[in-house]
Order: sequence, then structure tokens, then C-alpha cells
Amino acid sequence: MSAPEPPHLNTNIATTASTLPDSKALEGIHRSQQRRGLLPDEHYLSPASN
Repeated sequence: MSAPEPPHLNTNIATTASTLPDSKALEGIHRSQQRRGLLPDEHYLSPASN
């Protein structure tokens, strides 16, 4: 029996003003990932970041 394939994780780092909620930075992050063909099938965001 073969081991299950580990998940493919992509991370993106964006420097923004400390007052900008993470959820407001998502559009730019998604555009960047799309240009590189890396849009996720699923997206996880910490609830504390909204």
C-alpha cells in the first residue's frame, strides 16, 4: 500500500499597513497566484485575520 500524497501548500507573503485586515489583501494575493497558475482549490484564512 502506498502512502497518501501529502497536501500541496502554497503560501503568499504580502507586506501591508498594520491597520489593513488580511481579508482586504486577498484580492491582490489571488491575482498574483493566478498569474503564476497557482490559484488554490481551497483557501484557508484565519478567522482572526478578517
